[in-house]
Amino acid sequence: MDYDAHLLNISAPAGRLGVILVDKRSGGVMVSTVNDDSPLAGSIEQGDHIMSIDGIDVSQKCVTVITTILQHNVNHEKMITIARSTPHSSVNSNHKMSGQRGKLVDEGSPKNLSSAK
Repeated sequence: MDYDAHLLNISAPAGRLGVILVDKRSGGVMVSTVNDDSPLAGSIEQGDHIMSIDGIDVSQKCVTVITTILQHNVNHEKMITIARSTPHSSVNSNHKMSGQRGKLVDEGSPKNLSSAK
């Protein structure tokens, strides 16, 4: 099945993010769980792939490296770029977040990915 991967830039507030990350078998990291009290709840989802943090490419880094980057910047707002895969016809391009929680800032162009499963 073919999927579109949309790149989304999320403004993450200072402090703990309340998400659990896991290493992907193919390299890189994805979101495993978003806690209910996470400041990113509603803007980041289970299955999102972490692509960059503050412009640093982390698309092929492991959880340990990404966690270290996030911990070093815990007292500062961060820009996190994620890739979200969705089937071709179900992409909602009008998804925007606002408020004191994490905020969806920008939505990039879709990239076509083939599912390896």
